[in-house]
Amino acid sequence: MKQQLNINEEIEAFMLNPQELALVTSRHKTTRVGFAVLLKYFQLEYCFPSGKSEVPKNMLHFIAKQLQLPLELYSSYQFDSRTIHRHKQEILQFFGFKEEQDKDREFIQTWLYNRVYEYNLDANLLKKHLYIKYRTEKIVAPSEWQINQLVQQLIFQREQDFYQETYKNLSTSTLKKIDALLDYWGHLENQESDPNESETSEITFRKLTMGPGRLSQATLFTELDKLKTLLALELPMNLFFKIPPKVLQKYRLRAISEDKTELQRHKNPIRYTLLATFFGLKIKELNDNLIELLITLIHKIDGRAEKK
Repeated sequence: MKQQLNINEEIEAFMLNPQELALVTSRHKTTRVGFAVLLKYFQLEYCFPSGKSEVPKNMLHFIAKQLQLPLELYSSYQFDSRTIHRHKQEILQFFGFKEEQDKDREFIQTWLYNRVYEYNLDANLLKKHLYIKYRTEKIVAPSEWQINQLVQQLIFQREQDFYQETYKNLSTSTLKKIDALLDYWGHLENQESDPNESETSEITFRKLTMGPGRLSQATLFTELDKLKTLLALELPMNLFFKIPPKVLQKYRLRAISEDKTELQRHKNPIRYTLLATFFGLKIKELNDNLIELLITLIHKIDGRAEKK
């Protein structure tokens, strides 16, 4: 069982209420312990144990004692029999649940796909809400392995679709400008790596990843140059308006953490999406920085004027 219960919680969770007790005692005496265990296990976990070892010993002892039956009856309860299959169907009916059908899986997949970015690509968070969705819809969830596979599959699919959508929204002109800028930056960075060459004052990709530095007029002009460089790419307005900021930050970090060779190895949709994400967020950041720099410089100039 996934849940860890203290002694008081166990008593409350394992106790059979009158309705449950009536259902259990209507079974054959030799299968009552096994049936009751399946019933309480499903009530707590919303799934059935795949084997006898998954059932906590405390639950077995507590239920057998309630029913005033020997625990050995559980040992003879066959987990691969037609009886247990029938018992599971009766328990599902009792709780108003149903086995997952193809149409249910399609519905759940669509629901989860639309929330991959809402939950920031967090597989654990997606799994948590997926289990809740199965319970809400009163559908028996598949195995943990299948849940993991489903979540990973839909994360991958959502990302691939995002790459394709972004790539389609970038004009041919913008793509060419990005390529030209990358080539130019590569040339500048090669110059900087040459010991015989002094550091260039031009805007490079490395400099673009850095903050504005200390307050000065020169800093203001440098940040303006960065902004003009990126605005010249003519990225579409509201390119990422449907994507949560936390998700965009993840793609931004990928863009600046991968070296040029690694970035170039990506297929076009991935490469241009990563770069466009970084450039788009950087434009917003530069706008904010420039406003702050300008306000601070004005206050600084006013302060000097007052002293005079």
